Amino acid sequence: MKAIYNMIFDIIKDSDIQDKRVSKKNLAKVIYYRIMIARLGEEDNNFWWESRILSSVGRLNMIPFLPKTFFQQRFDMAIKAVRQKEINTIHVNKVITLFHFGYEFEKKVFEPALKMLTSRKEWKDILLEIEKIENISFTKHWARDFFDEHRLQTFENVSGNAFEIGSKTRHFYIHNEELEEVIHNLVSVYDYASKGQITIPYYKRVAVD
Repeated sequence: MKAIYNMIFDIIKDSDIQDKRVSKKNLAKVIYYRIMIARLGEEDNNFWWESRILSSVGRLNMIPFLPKTFFQQRFDMAIKAVRQKEINTIHVNKVITLFHFGYEFEKKVFEPALKMLTSRKEWKDILLEIEKIENISFTKHWARDFFDEHRLQTFENVSGNAFEIGSKTRHFYIHNEELEEVIHNLVSVYDYASKGQITIPYYKRVAVD
């Protein structure tokens, strides 16, 4: 799976990202974990949300309707399916989730990076690699081995539809160590997910900066 991260990072590291307070390594991590978990949660894998957009079936079904822009819009459509799951599940205002770090991050950091990525010819190769992740289902504590990420936290009482990890300020992402911690902790909660069963992790977003 690190090959997909490396493909993303290779594009990011040669780019002029808009908000230079965010390291290129961490920006690539955000994109990597979003696209990987979005794909792992699709219906042909673990059925965490109603989506097959990143699968080969999704491509074959949807590309006739978007022949010129499908590969540019594909990841954004997949994220919207996951975001709908998050919104329907977390009954708290002002939160930080793996797929939404807050308005400023999404508008100033993520969306410009995604626009740049989708304009590159290598982006299609990344999406085709993502398609190959199919017919994979998990029992809990899968993420450490799957992502080769052994710094994940162990949380107690991860159950129910949503799990609050803690709180963060809206500009947490400008601190590289804090951003990395947030990414790892969010993925740590996904580590408890299994086929057809997921607890959505989130931080409360507080006003103080």
